[in-house]
Order: sequence, then structure tokens, then C-alpha cells
Amino acid sequence: MEIGQYFFIVDGTVDWFRLVLVYGIRVGIPHMVIVIPGIWDISGTVGMVAFCVIIGGLFGAVIAAWLGIRAIFYLVAFPVSCVVRRMGRKAGKV
Repeated sequence: MEIGQYFFIVDGTVDWFRLVLVYGIRVGIPHMVIVIPGIWDISGTVGMVAFCVIIGGLFGAVIAAWLGIRAIFYLVAFPVSCVVRRMGRKAGKV
């Protein structure tokens, strides 16, 4: 049981926006740009930081999806390349 599920399960169903944020923030943290304005009041500053975290989470979700697709490609491509190399060696020796 994952601790993150307490953030994205609402009334027994999955809230997809929260799920994207929970998994996207992990990957998107380095890509977040936190803008803290100096002349705004506290509510504007907190709102801007929350907006930056949401945008970073959405970017992180896209990056995480791309990393997952790339990992699946590598898992398929590596065994295929090994088989092709092995068949090439056998064909060259005959």
C-alpha cells in the first residue's frame, strides 16, 4: 500500500488530477520555477507558489510518461538486439 494513494483517492475513486500531481511532482521538482514576487501580499505569493507547483507537477507527469515509454522501448529493444547480434555472429562463422 503506497502512502501517495491517500492524496489521490477521493471517496473510493481515483482523482486523476491529484494522481498526476502526486507522480508528476517527483519528476518535475528540478523543472519547477518558483516565482516569489516581492511586492505582492501573502495570499498572492502563496497562490503563485501553488501555481508553480501545479505546473511543475504537470510537466513532471509528461516527463514521467516519456521516461516510462522509453523504458518499455529499451526493455523490448535490448533482447531483440542481442538476438540479432547472436544470429549475425552465427551467420558470419558458417
